[in-house]
Amino acid sequence: MTILSGITPANLVGFWLFALYSLWMGSFGNQFTIPFTAYVQEVVPAEKLGRFFSFYGSIMSATMPLGLLVAGPMSDLLGINSWFLIAGIFSLIISLIGYSTLR
Repeated sequence: MTILSGITPANLVGFWLFALYSLWMGSFGNQFTIPFTAYVQEVVPAEKLGRFFSFYGSIMSATMPLGLLVAGPMSDLLGINSWFLIAGIFSLIISLIGYSTLR
């Protein structure tokens, strides 16, 4: 969806396509989060679940501003469409490496 957002034209149709792609990106997050949470609840002992989710939430919260520190200047330098395209390509590459490594 990020790659498609990067090649979307800069017009009204492109805006609505981008809005649709953003909706899909948000919904795909649930496809990971729900099974991950269920898996963690099965694997981590009950007395340590609070600590785990606190640590996990802290890590996830810390990555957001760090990502924006990179994304803001890069999108100013390259343009929003180019940044989405590059970020999507890198996300796809990292996902494929992770999938092939952990498989």
